[in-house]
Amino acid sequence: MLKLRKFKEKKLKNNSLLVSTIILLGLMSSVVISKTYAIYKVEKKYDLIQAKIGDFRGKNQVISYYINNQESDVIPENKNYKVNVSCENATGVWNESKWELELSNITKYTVTCTVNFKEKYVIKNAKSTNNSIIANYSNIENISSNYYLYGTDKNNLNQKSSDITNLNSDTTYYFKKCYEYNNEEICSDVSSLLTAGKVSNFDYTGGEQTYTTTCNGTYKLETWGAQGGNYSNYIPGYGGYSNGTIYLNKSEAIYIIVGGKGVSTKGGYNGGGFSYYQWSFENDRYFASGGGATHIALQSGLLSTLEKENKNILIVSGGGGASYYSVNDNINNKGGSAGGYIGGNGEQTIMGYGSFGYGGTQISGGYSICDATTCIAWSNGVGNNFAGNGSFGKGGSGVTSSNGGGGGYYGGGPSVHVQSAGGGSGYIGNPLLTNKSMYCYNCQESTEESTKTISTTCANEPPTINCAKQGNGYARITIEECSI
Repeated sequence: MLKLRKFKEKKLKNNSLLVSTIILLGLMSSVVISKTYAIYKVEKKYDLIQAKIGDFRGKNQVISYYINNQESDVIPENKNYKVNVSCENATGVWNESKWELELSNITKYTVTCTVNFKEKYVIKNAKSTNNSIIANYSNIENISSNYYLYGTDKNNLNQKSSDITNLNSDTTYYFKKCYEYNNEEICSDVSSLLTAGKVSNFDYTGGEQTYTTTCNGTYKLETWGAQGGNYSNYIPGYGGYSNGTIYLNKSEAIYIIVGGKGVSTKGGYNGGGFSYYQWSFENDRYFASGGGATHIALQSGLLSTLEKENKNILIVSGGGGASYYSVNDNINNKGGSAGGYIGGNGEQTIMGYGSFGYGGTQISGGYSICDATTCIAWSNGVGNNFAGNGSFGKGGSGVTSSNGGGGGYYGGGPSVHVQSAGGGSGYIGNPLLTNKSMYCYNCQESTEESTKTISTTCANEPPTINCAKQGNGYARITIEECSI
């Protein structure tokens, strides 16, 4: 039953009146009633009784979607948007977790909403120098925008700053890229930015080391092989230097083995060739072993174990061959330095006995030569060549009075008797490697892209770009550009 309430008589100034639902008692010329309103005319005094009959709100919703102010039939699937909602006859809120529109406080039968998705920056890649950030984006390239740095502490990103003029190398910054639209600031999510020159160094440890890539991007790889073994200050062959750039995906594991300098009879770590013994009483002769190679690969293991996994070897620097020294004969033969695409040969003594070791190449290990004149007196009936040749990943190991060859992509040959050994070769032939070259001490040169070799007279113990290496080997990985 309807509840009726009588109003006092009152003369209307206008001839029409809008209400939600009307029951009219009294004299009137006409009455029109609909679900949402009634229009009627009154010519005389009347009694008006008003009653509420049901709730007709929210029966019709008109929603328009816009993406960057362009009308769209569908909403974007990903959530890289800032969402603005404007509604008439209701309160509209965009639910970020459900990715849908929610309405409340509806006051009329028809609700009209506009939902505008304003796209945030999608940062494809970014890098920096000491004074600027360089970034590429997949959208919104034409709008004026600013970088905002949030410091270097991932757990404290509240120090907003637009100063990008004093960035430090080897540092990770966290930043946003923001633009203004209709007096509203729209920013990307906080992203990490690894500055150009962020370096990871790998010194000699006598074991394998692992590096995990932090982003999709380009990485510069550098390796230095180890020097061969020697007695006192007499010079063995130097390790080689190799470098190149490669694109790697985020979270890839990279395996690094740094070669060790040749010591006494034991070959340097990662393929240095052995010597039979270090000292001979006759004429106080001193022998030594070859230096080990340094390599970076996508697979774990010493270089000599990766011959069948050649595609996973990224870069190699060869080790130097061991030197020979005789006190009473006053002879000092330098060991052959590592390559380059071909390792250096060992020196030949004026005594003529035995054979020096040849350097390793891109397809075979170095060797040593014996004949009736040079080796027969020392062969003990074994044969003309009684030294172990170099092989993939290993320098040749000498027998009796001899020196070990340097490790490398292919190892250097050992000496036979009173000579010095050859150096191992380097490797930059992986097609994934670009902008690549090798440097070696007084070595053969090559202009081919896959074997590019440059001769140098520079040799330092601290790892130096474009220089041969004294002492143990070394490796370095530098981030050149990251995709965030």
